[in-house]
Amino acid sequence: MGSEFSYEDLTAFNIEKYDYAGDAKDIRVEGKKIYQTVRTPNSKNSGYTKQVALVDAQTFLTMKVEYYDRKRELLKTAVFSDYKKIEGVWRIGTITMENHQNDKKTILTWKDETIKNGLKESSFHKRVLKK
Repeated sequence: MGSEFSYEDLTAFNIEKYDYAGDAKDIRVEGKKIYQTVRTPNSKNSGYTKQVALVDAQTFLTMKVEYYDRKRELLKTAVFSDYKKIEGVWRIGTITMENHQNDKKTILTWKDETIKNGLKESSFHKRVLKK
């Protein structure tokens, strides 16, 4: 994708694509209670062997994910920040992806985002999008 993000990183998260071992650990980060979970993809199609996620214990918003490569070494870390509520829905503002193996970083920032704007599934049909 010309960045430190893979397509797998940007697809919608699906809890059923992962196996979870043990209970989440309660840890403190900057005074906040955080749950740390380890998830392993249950498909051989993943580019990762495991992901370690830090989730805010109060809001259940993901704060950070560490991605481990097929050699089981830390490949990259995504930090999620600048969350905002739009129409009552929490939305991410910024994701910073740092690759620890090549020392590169990519920052994705969302601005002027809207939701519940009246679009229907039919709005995304090929014929409509060509217009």
